[in-house]
Amino acid sequence: MVRAVLTTPLYMSSIWILLITYQMFTNVAVISVVQSIDPFSPSIQEFLMLRIDRIAFVYSFAWIWVMTSLIPSLILKRRSALLQFVVVLMLTFLAFEFENILSLVAGTTFVEQIFSVTALFGNPLLAFLYLLSPFLIILSVDLYERRKKKLAKPPQKPTQTSVSEREDSEVEGKNQ
Repeated sequence: MVRAVLTTPLYMSSIWILLITYQMFTNVAVISVVQSIDPFSPSIQEFLMLRIDRIAFVYSFAWIWVMTSLIPSLILKRRSALLQFVVVLMLTFLAFEFENILSLVAGTTFVEQIFSVTALFGNPLLAFLYLLSPFLIILSVDLYERRKKKLAKPPQKPTQTSVSEREDSEVEGKNQ
């Protein structure tokens, strides 16, 4: 219980940051990376630019999945579908109203300054790292969970078979 009380604000703040970045930066980052392909392969770049909405959708979906499925399940430890629904609904509302809430709290100039950060994603390397980040989050959580399960499982000791059991199995193998 204490762990949940301490980690929930950390998870909620990380979700909040991801919601902000997803809304503001995904399209700019996708366009930047696709445009950077032009010097190397103009035909591939042209092909991808025609499908830029689909590419942005895949990366947006990755962010949405991280925010609405992965992180809430970590917070809630997969306890209740209804509780997860409420958490995801709350996160969706925050994402939908984020700009308005931030404008009320911090003022419109602050919001404009935050949105000016999108200029960083004109750099294809930064844009690529941003687009890679939801997949790295998913992979790291998956590896962590596997490692945790592996460490929780006690090692199995090899069983010793008696001479008579080995002889019985050898006889059965010859009879078949």
